[in-house]
Amino acid sequence: MAGPRRVFLSHTSELREFPPGRSFVAAAEAAVARAQDAVTDMAYFPVRDGKPADYCRDRVRGCDVYVGLVGLRYGSPVRDEPEVSYTELEFGAATEAGLVRLVFLLDEDAAVPIPPGRLIDGDPGLQARQRAFRARVLEAGVMAGRFASPDQLEVLLLQALLDSRPQPPAPAGARGGGGLPPRPDLVGREAEVGAVAAAWLAVPPEPVAVLGAPGIGKTTVCLAALHEEQVAQKFGGRRWFVRCDGAGSAQTLLSGAGG
Repeated sequence: MAGPRRVFLSHTSELREFPPGRSFVAAAEAAVARAQDAVTDMAYFPVRDGKPADYCRDRVRGCDVYVGLVGLRYGSPVRDEPEVSYTELEFGAATEAGLVRLVFLLDEDAAVPIPPGRLIDGDPGLQARQRAFRARVLEAGVMAGRFASPDQLEVLLLQALLDSRPQPPAPAGARGGGGLPPRPDLVGREAEVGAVAAAWLAVPPEPVAVLGAPGIGKTTVCLAALHEEQVAQKFGGRRWFVRCDGAGSAQTLLSGAGG
C-alpha cells in the first residue's frame, strides 16, 4: 500500500475557530488522519519577512493533494501580492502544480455555526472578490461538495480522499478494473455515456438506471461509461461489469461477480 500523502489544507481563519469545541478545520484534519494521510497547513509555519507569496507557493508545491475549504470570507490579502488572498493564491499554486484538488464550499443557503460578524467580510469589495473566487472554483469543476457542519465535512472529505487515492491493479483473472471487457465501439451515444459517468463521479455517487427496450444498446452504454477516463482514474480496479442474465438469486449473482 502506498504511504501517506501530504495534504495541503487551505482555509480562512473563521473555519479554524468555529464552531467552538470542534471546528471545521479540526473535522478536516480528522478526515485526513482517517485516510492515513498527513496535513500541511500554513498555520503550522512561521511568518516569513521575505516574500510570503513565494514561500506559500513552495509549501503548496511540496504536497500531493490540495484541499480547499472555501467559506464566505475572502480572508487576508497576501502582503506582497495584495490582489489575491492567501486562499486564492494557494488554489492557484495547486492548479499550476497539477495537484489533486478537492474543494469544499461552505453552504451559503444553510444555517452554519459561525457568528454573522465572522461569516462575511464587512468590506463590500472583499465580498465581491470572494463571490468571484467561489464562482471560479465552480467553473473549474473541482468542487467535491458543500458543507454546513463539521461532521458533514469530515464524511465528504474522507470519501473524496479515499476516492482520489491511486488504485492498485486488479488481480489477474478478476473482472473488475483491468479485467473488464474491452471498451465497445460506440458512435452517437456520447451524451448518454457522459450522464452515466457523471452519476458515478458525483459525491456521493448516485444510482443511475439505463432504460429502454431490448437491443437498443443499454449494456454497451454502461460498458463504455466504465471505460471513461475519469471513471477509470477514480475507481481503478473497483470497476465491475456483472451480467445479471440468468441470475435467479443473490448468491448466483455474487458468484458471477467473483469470477
